[in-house]
Amino acid sequence: MRKIFLAFFAYLASTSLMAESKFQAGIGYSMFESTDSYSSGDYKDSIDAPLLAVRYAFSKRFAIEGEYRFSREDSCTKPDGSACNFGEQSIDVSGIDLNLLLGNHLTDEDSIYFYSGVGYFFDRWSYSGNGIDDTISGLQIPFGIGYNFKELSIEGKYIYRPYSNYRDSSFDINLSTTDTYYGNDLFINMFSLKIMYAL
Repeated sequence: MRKIFLAFFAYLASTSLMAESKFQAGIGYSMFESTDSYSSGDYKDSIDAPLLAVRYAFSKRFAIEGEYRFSREDSCTKPDGSACNFGEQSIDVSGIDLNLLLGNHLTDEDSIYFYSGVGYFFDRWSYSGNGIDDTISGLQIPFGIGYNFKELSIEGKYIYRPYSNYRDSSFDINLSTTDTYYGNDLFINMFSLKIMYAL
C-alpha cells in the first residue's frame, strides 16, 4: 500500500496536472450492512452514521480523500427478524477511510463525474459488555458518481470490502468461547451519500 501511494504522488509531481486542482470538504451519511449466514438463518448487522469528508483533486482524473464516520450503535437482527439481545450493552462502531481515486471530470463544473480507486479503512468496534475495543481494517474499492455544480457537489458511493477483513478479525462479545463475532459465510455492503463544497 505504501508503494502505491508513493508511486501515485511521484506521477503527479512529474506532470502538469496540479493546474486543475480542487480542495473540497463536506458532510454525508454512510450505511453499512453485513449478512452472516448460519444453518439457523441469517444474522444482519447495520450501522448508519453521519460522516465528515475531505478531498483534494489533483486534476479532473486523480484525487485523494479521507472520511471520518462518527461512532454509532450497531443494530443486529436475528434470523426470525427480532433484535439481537445484548441486554443493557451495545456495540458501537466508528471509522476512518483513506482512498486514492481515479476517474473523470472530478474538477469540471456543471458536469457529471465518476471514479473508482483503492483505499484502506480503519473501523473501531467497541462492546460495552466486556470493554473490548478492536480494530477491523483492510483494503477497499470505492465506486462513486456525482454531479459538480460550481462550488457544490452531490455524490453517491458504493464501497466493496472483502469479507475476509471481518471474518479474520478478533472482535468478539463473548470471551468464554473461541468463536469470534463474525463467521465464515459473510457478505458486506456499504453505501454513502455526500454533499461536498469547494474551498
